[in-house]
Amino acid sequence: MASSLKIFAVSLFATLVSVSTTAVIAQQAGPPPGYFDIPAGFDFPADKQTLEQFRASANVSAQRLHVWNVFAGITQSTPDNRFPIFETWYSAAEAFQTGPVPQAAGPRRVVRRFELPDQFRGLPDAPAPQAAGSALMSEVLFNFANYNHVRTKKLFLKSELADLRQTGAMDAKIPNNRTIPPFPADAVSLKVV
Repeated sequence: MASSLKIFAVSLFATLVSVSTTAVIAQQAGPPPGYFDIPAGFDFPADKQTLEQFRASANVSAQRLHVWNVFAGITQSTPDNRFPIFETWYSAAEAFQTGPVPQAAGPRRVVRRFELPDQFRGLPDAPAPQAAGSALMSEVLFNFANYNHVRTKKLFLKSELADLRQTGAMDAKIPNNRTIPPFPADAVSLKVV
């Protein structure tokens, strides 16, 4: 009886450790060392109502000032002056990886993953389109807020997206359409070419 209780206690402890470890992996508390976000002082994230007011009043100079401020923020150098901070962000491959996500063993490394944009690949067994600019390479990067939203809401899983097509919140602007969970105001995607 005592050994059965001991085995049960060890099994329960192992299960609790496994569950708590899984919860920690699913919800990353913050970015890893070597990741850098837009620093304070670059009008980011800006107040949504202020930006909407700029748009509604066609205040192009205020819109441009905001965009240039954000651009200046994302192109600030990392503390070691080796990279612009946006290069420390997550790649689309990392954000949408469906297998297990490796835990950081050290500081985040900058890895450039440029590839031919999808619009220049063509359909399977069909010739690729030939057009000006077809030699371009691109990469999509996600800041931590965007990456974390994709990962915690499981938007990288086809099954989750299929479920949202059936059960997601109704779209306020497009009839009979569903939405995904809204991204936070500080989420950024950047396509570099």
